[in-house]
Amino acid sequence: MKEPELLSLSDFIFVIWKRKLHALLVFCVVMALGVAYLAVAKKTYRLSGSIYVGRFQTDLLEEGEFVAQKLEDYSFIKKALDANEVKLNTSVTKLQRSIEAHVVNEVRKTKDVGIVLLTVEYDDPQMCHAIFKALTDQLIREHDELKDDALDVLRSMERFFKMNEVQLQASIDSDEAFASESMRSPQPGIAWPAHLLARYAIAEKRDDLKQIVQDRHYLKMEGEAATKSFSTRLSAEPAVPDQHVKPRKAVVLATAGVAAAVLGALWALLLELVDTQIKPRFGKGGRKAVTS
Repeated sequence: MKEPELLSLSDFIFVIWKRKLHALLVFCVVMALGVAYLAVAKKTYRLSGSIYVGRFQTDLLEEGEFVAQKLEDYSFIKKALDANEVKLNTSVTKLQRSIEAHVVNEVRKTKDVGIVLLTVEYDDPQMCHAIFKALTDQLIREHDELKDDALDVLRSMERFFKMNEVQLQASIDSDEAFASESMRSPQPGIAWPAHLLARYAIAEKRDDLKQIVQDRHYLKMEGEAATKSFSTRLSAEPAVPDQHVKPRKAVVLATAGVAAAVLGALWALLLELVDTQIKPRFGKGGRKAVTS
């Protein structure tokens, strides 16, 4: 039995050229489908921006990794949308998959410098901008509250030390008056035991007062340093995106072109196979021809 010959490259080109009208028809149909898809496909817009995490003195208000996780968290997203009165036409769970945040440490590879890149994708440019603003505004509000709470703690501690300083100074003044009164004795040069105890207590309280003054001064310096801290902010004010990122026109057309060329060639080969291999094996009426 003679084995069928394989189709050579020249045979393949000949078949394509012979059936070029059919191949071209398939090519045009597939390309038309690709163009139609671009016309009716839902467009997706993207908005990205860098967030600089605020600092209190020299420490980040929150670690960059934690901030990135928070921005992708369902409860935080819902709270931000509710606070900014953003109404979605989809579920928060579906939106959550379109939000991405990660830490950017290009300045220092081994240390968290507090730069987080936030990316939001949505099918409406205005809503994409509104969602991005809602997330960043909520984060800034929470970080401002953290900084204000830290400042309140410093101020309350400073007030506490000031109150202790005033009370201790009043106690020292009282002991000084008592010691001066106790110096009066019937024998010159001999002090009463009460006077000696008062002087010892005064010395102890003066040491405590000195420590309190130092601590209050340190807290005051901490408070002044805190005023040099900065709040969480965006690298730039986000703008409404004017170009969609999905579907990508070049990618769709390139894919459609490759698919159209392949399908057109396959269609031409199939027609050639039917005309040269299948039809000759069948006679009239659909019966298989008998060969001697």
